[in-house]
Amino acid sequence: MPDGGEQVFWRATTRRHDWASGDFVSRLLAAAADLGLVGPSTWRRAGIAGEQEPTAGEPPAELATHLPAPGPDEPEAGVVECGGDEPFAWSATVSVAVPGARRPPPSTVSIWSDWEWVRRTGRASDRLAAAFAGVHSPADTEYAFVHPYSRWLDLSAGAYRRPVTSGPTFRGVCWLTFLGPGQIEEFQADRLGHLDGAELRWAGGEGLLVRATRELSEAATPAGEERLVGLTEAFRQALRPDSRWR
Repeated sequence: MPDGGEQVFWRATTRRHDWASGDFVSRLLAAAADLGLVGPSTWRRAGIAGEQEPTAGEPPAELATHLPAPGPDEPEAGVVECGGDEPFAWSATVSVAVPGARRPPPSTVSIWSDWEWVRRTGRASDRLAAAFAGVHSPADTEYAFVHPYSRWLDLSAGAYRRPVTSGPTFRGVCWLTFLGPGQIEEFQADRLGHLDGAELRWAGGEGLLVRATRELSEAATPAGEERLVGLTEAFRQALRPDSRWR
């Protein structure tokens, strides 16, 4: 079981989808708000070098409306952050590639929420998994995951140091993992049909959701992480012979 310093971490990223309208970003943050992972923001910072400013309880789903234009020496993406203390301590960072950018970085949404949410929320894991499945689809997401934050950092530096893919995308299986266009086509679907996870959900041949364990807290146990490593190796073995990641 994660200790009191742990956080629930939800991240989505894409190079294939246009998030500039803000619709997807707002939908993801609204889903997190409905769960109670995030609440009204008390501060916001726009731009990589921007200063933190107080806000008067703004709904997090409005964060995308504050995306600034990047500075002259910054990556071609608008970046904005916000956070608050209700219902639990949380923060969110949004980075969206500028339309028409010559070398656009990946667009990302990252949410951190205090682990107390898990302790105080009934059926927390099931509710989080249902929200995740409702938000992410091949139409809007290349890669997304949910995991205990510090354990994800440790896996990324250890067991997943040799990633399955390249760049800020699928390194290894997390508690919840979604692979969409730009990722899933690199794998042989028939090799992924019998993964040893708690849930496996296909969206045609264009997207795959994997729930590694029934409870989020189980993913941070030795047995849970052994399953994660095994699932990750199954994905590595399922790479297509012509995959760019071999």
